[in-house]
Amino acid sequence: MTAAAVSGPTLRCMSCGATHDLAPLFDGCIACGSEGERNPFQVVYDYAGWRSAGLLDAWRKRPPGVWSYRELLPLPEADEPVTLGEGGTPLTPVPDSGPARLWIKNEARNPTGAHKDRFHSVGVSMARMHGFDRSTSGTTGNHGASLAAYTALANMRCIIFCHPQSPVVLRHLAQLHGADVVVTKNRYEHLAWLTHERGWFPSTGLTPRPVGNPYGIEGYKSIGYEIFFQLGGRMPDHVLVPVAKGDALYGPWKGLKEIAALGHTGEPLPRMYAVAIDRLRSGSARLRAEIENRAGPPQSRHDCALDRRRNRCAPFPVDAVRFRWRSGCGQR
Repeated sequence: MTAAAVSGPTLRCMSCGATHDLAPLFDGCIACGSEGERNPFQVVYDYAGWRSAGLLDAWRKRPPGVWSYRELLPLPEADEPVTLGEGGTPLTPVPDSGPARLWIKNEARNPTGAHKDRFHSVGVSMARMHGFDRSTSGTTGNHGASLAAYTALANMRCIIFCHPQSPVVLRHLAQLHGADVVVTKNRYEHLAWLTHERGWFPSTGLTPRPVGNPYGIEGYKSIGYEIFFQLGGRMPDHVLVPVAKGDALYGPWKGLKEIAALGHTGEPLPRMYAVAIDRLRSGSARLRAEIENRAGPPQSRHDCALDRRRNRCAPFPVDAVRFRWRSGCGQR
């Protein structure tokens, strides 16, 4: 496989399509947005070029893991990634699950016990590539603990702004990795100040509210890649993902779309389900609109049980089970 004729990745506005070179752009697109409401950037690649180069066939021969799919990650080939060996988590069938054939993607097998490790491996790698030596985030728990681990590996300073109800054990874990932990309700106000006034790298979600990071979500794509290959090169029918802002939903969805863009044909893309407890009906309006446009309108919490009439695979992250039971969707 040769990549000589393949163009490099760029940033593209998810609304107007304006493009930029890969850069630390954290405030969204100024071409189509207002000061208070800007649209996010995402990283796009030369899919036609990589399809012609046979990238999908090359991926089939590699072991799973975030950096096994480096061609569709934003970090230049010459830069070393910041990695703890994240990804490559098992996809385990649920015994006696009936004709739906349920599978669990066990993201607790990542280095810090969370899917966030995929996000921060790519995000912190890009921060270091852009010359940052400090990073910050807001968190309700595992996002901050994961960032602390990866910034420690990269020898970067880290400040985590924790929600007052965040688990104490995860605050201590972030401190164990060397991060400074601040407990406050005004997490994002402080985070935006550090980003704009002090030049810190925000390890935040895709949507710029108040600041956004287009790079971390690229690590979540590998969940979609792995599901596809772990199912023997087939698309799932349904994917259920526990959500807060929606990045962990959009990342695997983007990965599965890229599998199709690389030449996989003959199957529709899966239907994606955002699963949240009642008090956390959050998520980016931009991400909701994108998913509804491509996969149909989202289901209500009472309609999100898998369609058992189809004898196909339906993998979903392990925590989706807990959220699904807790919100009254389906039966245990």
